[in-house]
Amino acid sequence: MAARDFAFEQEQFESLVEKLEQRQKETAREANYRKFFAYGLKIIVILAGLVIAMQAPSTLDKVLGAAISLATALDQIFSNHVRLIAVTTATKALARAYDAIVNRHTNDIGPVVAAAKSGDESTRKAGEEKGANALFKMRNDFDAKLQEIETALDEQHIKALEKLTLE
Repeated sequence: MAARDFAFEQEQFESLVEKLEQRQKETAREANYRKFFAYGLKIIVILAGLVIAMQAPSTLDKVLGAAISLATALDQIFSNHVRLIAVTTATKALARAYDAIVNRHTNDIGPVVAAAKSGDESTRKAGEEKGANALFKMRNDFDAKLQEIETALDEQHIKALEKLTLE
């Protein structure tokens, strides 16, 4: 097996970490949007229900009943609740993956940095090769984890879309 270049592997690893950070920000943003939408619909339904329960005039009853129906329909049409759960789960999984990748990098690459500072050329080269191999394995492991999270999120989105049928 050809020797791996430590600097190249470190660059590729950093690129994966950036991708992970960016995806986590995107899913967190979507989760916040969906959460805001869900709370807004919930408030409409609760307030309208309270007004109806307090025996509002019949005209207002009809308007509020329609508002409740509309809020419920919007939540179902946009699969907001299902997608909110999926995106929140993905955001948390991405955060755990990020923490794990940073921890593993610190544990596995720390000795390489120490070896590089030793001044001994053969120790430095052996450390860099070991570090490059560790980075390669880490990068592949975490890329697979990222793909697993993305696949799970995609599956949840597809399930939500399947519920849109009018059959």
